[in-house]
Amino acid sequence: MGATPYTAVFIEPLTKDAPLPPGLSRWPGPGEAFLSPALAEDGAQGEVESRHGRQIGIIDEAGLATPGERLAYVRPRVSLTKGAPTAASGFGIPWKDSEGSLSDGQFVQPEWTMLLLIGFSLVLPAGILVVVAVRTGAHYRDRREALIESLGGSSRDRALMAIGEVATPVALGSGLAAFPLTALLARNCRIPVVDYLTSAEDMRQWAWLLTSSLLLAVILVAVSASLPQCASQFSQRSTRPRKKHRVPPQTALLFPIALLLAVRGPDFFPTGTGNFMLAIYCGTGLALITLPLCIAAGTAAIGNPLARKGRAMGSPATVLAGRRYATHPGPIARLVSGLVIAIALLIQIYAWNGYMGLPARQAEETRHRIGDSLVVAQNSPALTEAQVKHVLQASPVPTEAAALIASPDSNHLQVQASCTALTTLKLPCIETELPPGAGYNDPRLDELLRWFSDETARVTVRPGSVAQALTAKDSSRQLILVSSDGRALPTAPFKKIFYEMRPMGVDVDYLGESWLRPALVREKQGNWIVLFGAAGVLVLSLAFGFAGLAELTRAGRALTPLSVLTANHRVLALATAWNVLIPMALAALTGAMFGTWLATPLATAGGSSIPNSLLGSIVLAVTVIAIGLWAYGVRTAHAMANSWRPNGE
Repeated sequence: MGATPYTAVFIEPLTKDAPLPPGLSRWPGPGEAFLSPALAEDGAQGEVESRHGRQIGIIDEAGLATPGERLAYVRPRVSLTKGAPTAASGFGIPWKDSEGSLSDGQFVQPEWTMLLLIGFSLVLPAGILVVVAVRTGAHYRDRREALIESLGGSSRDRALMAIGEVATPVALGSGLAAFPLTALLARNCRIPVVDYLTSAEDMRQWAWLLTSSLLLAVILVAVSASLPQCASQFSQRSTRPRKKHRVPPQTALLFPIALLLAVRGPDFFPTGTGNFMLAIYCGTGLALITLPLCIAAGTAAIGNPLARKGRAMGSPATVLAGRRYATHPGPIARLVSGLVIAIALLIQIYAWNGYMGLPARQAEETRHRIGDSLVVAQNSPALTEAQVKHVLQASPVPTEAAALIASPDSNHLQVQASCTALTTLKLPCIETELPPGAGYNDPRLDELLRWFSDETARVTVRPGSVAQALTAKDSSRQLILVSSDGRALPTAPFKKIFYEMRPMGVDVDYLGESWLRPALVREKQGNWIVLFGAAGVLVLSLAFGFAGLAELTRAGRALTPLSVLTANHRVLALATAWNVLIPMALAALTGAMFGTWLATPLATAGGSSIPNSLLGSIVLAVTVIAIGLWAYGVRTAHAMANSWRPNGE
């Protein structure tokens, strides 16, 4: 069903007392099928019935690996004993003991890939957010700790005080996290974006681990809050001022060079080769490493012009923001570069996940050139003249048939068809041998021979019976169906006909479809990257945003007297916007553009094209978070201004 695969298991009881497949209430009769709930809900009933037989029931959830598994148990109209069936003595072999994967297990990525994605997309950003949250408002906390230390308090006392400070927010966060966990344990839940249906039964089996994880998270946050206090006694031993090491601004020139190498460097190597991939790796890495240098230099460069513009406009907040940009570009550079790199990495991972190998890219190019007007029945069985005619009559558009015979011992192909079919392919209706690499008037023939041979192959054209050619022994036989008028050929009618002829049917696909389908499945699995990656970007937005607010709180106390004496609280709102809202909004836009540009070589070489919906959602979500943090910062600044009293400033 499009890019979403499903598995059809062909079954037939060998004895009257044969055990039922898991989840079935009875054995299906010839031409009958049981479908999983997910497969039935997706509208596959008509497709399954058109190929295999009538749906007579739903597979019970107890017989599925997951509630969303797409599975069908089918009993063919033709007995399986006429094919080459595999005899089974029962069901329920443990997964680790099975020889192969069944159903959705064929398309599942290795477990370590999901753990790695969760670790980098959720755990790491969450850890950064915890560190930022612990150090937010550290100026006042450090003063309290100094007072406790001067009164004889120990490191243990300071750690207990820190834990007491975080107890309320940690308890609140844990309580909120318990709600979705309870929902997952109570019922099957559909995860947005990926459309995956979780199993409440499976979740209940791991309830102890979920509960332990929640308690462990509470402990880790408490320990993170106390560690800085315990470590403070080992710091600040020396009273000698520390020298600040600044990176020369000239190093910012490395970024445009690295970006040029990342975007244009791969053009010097053949697509898909090791050197091509190495150029992408190195160029992308250098661009991401040098990006903060460029952002810091750019922030410092616009500082003085911004201050001059503020003086001309009579805006104290703009003047102060400009002076801070010029003298202390680090905080703004960290905020912007952190978000830009996070968004760019998300886009890179998404593009890499959908990267297609050379055969898949060639299949996609073939579809673009000839459309769906040619269908191949792979390894076609021997057919009678009547059966070939029956196949052609099943097509809703005028169709001709040809046989393509490939000899395994020599580089030789034979095309045999009626004169009408040869004329449709713009071939002469006489037996002739075409020279290797010859061009053909019909592009469909060019594509067909390219997929089943190379440029050195000899091609023999022979008018004659298709059914007779398909009886050739010790050769690869393909039944080729071509549209007489160039219109698209649907594959469903042909698949249905072959299922009526053979129990297991025949692989009927467009050229290269067997290579393109796994690539499309992999691209759809990229929705997991979107889900976790976008969540990670949002968590990092909160972390960097709170870090910016904390920096504004430390450095913006000078604005408080100014806003009080001038009775102009708009100064606070504008100052907060310059330090949080504007940098985060620009970072979201820049990250989307920079990430898309950085992924250009990969997307051109066959990676996933970056959907505008993904970029727009990220920019919108980060901007909404920025607005929320800005509003919170303004509220905090107003509270500071209202509580300010003259103290010798």
